[in-house]
Amino acid sequence: MLKTRRLEKLNKLALRFYLEQLQKSKRAQEYLYSRVDKKIAEKFFVGYASPNGFIEYLNGFNISKTDAHDSGLVLFDYDGNAWPRFSNRIMFPIIHAGTLVGFGGRTLGETTKQNPKYINSKASLLYNKGEVLYGLWKARKSIELLGYVFLVEGYFDVLGLTNNKVYNCVGLCGTALTKGHAAQLKRYTKNVYVMLDSDSAGRLAAQKAKKILKRAHIYRGRILLPDKFDPDDYVKKYGRKALNKLKILK
Repeated sequence: MLKTRRLEKLNKLALRFYLEQLQKSKRAQEYLYSRVDKKIAEKFFVGYASPNGFIEYLNGFNISKTDAHDSGLVLFDYDGNAWPRFSNRIMFPIIHAGTLVGFGGRTLGETTKQNPKYINSKASLLYNKGEVLYGLWKARKSIELLGYVFLVEGYFDVLGLTNNKVYNCVGLCGTALTKGHAAQLKRYTKNVYVMLDSDSAGRLAAQKAKKILKRAHIYRGRILLPDKFDPDDYVKKYGRKALNKLKILK
């Protein structure tokens, strides 16, 4: 328990840093607010991991190397030198059962094999990727009220849909759907609509999700987006009412 509390504290400190850095970075703000309304970003506590200052910031709180490493926020080389896992990235806090368990980060720099578009916190005592769905803490009341949920791929899909008043949506945190995810959803609804990206990777992920959701008896179909669209792009262009016109593949 003491260990998990220390990791929770560390995540909260990191979030404070990311929120402060967002206010200092015009470039990060321009990128973020071009994708989603500022009020929505604030409701989801979206921040920014600047390239510099994080290690020095943590040093001010006497964080142990062990806790820093176990949190996944800090990486160490063989000589014991530390550097941040997240750098120059828009930061999405991942909250599960009321606890800040980890982060997802979207790069603002060039995307390469060494610098992928998205990275996430590693698994830890707090963060079990196979059970955590992004945005569920915000969406659960709407899911129960409406009786169904949209399962989408990414952070911006959840934010984009929410920005267009589609509140009953949750996202996969950079991982495939698992039995644990299905069990989480089943607590709130028996009607899951898969709405992943329309590219080949999205179609493959949708097929895998379908099998797991069917076994849990909560699969209601896959919503077919037009080619080259993800949910965020589609709703941004056509509005939330256009979702009702999309074909549903059973």
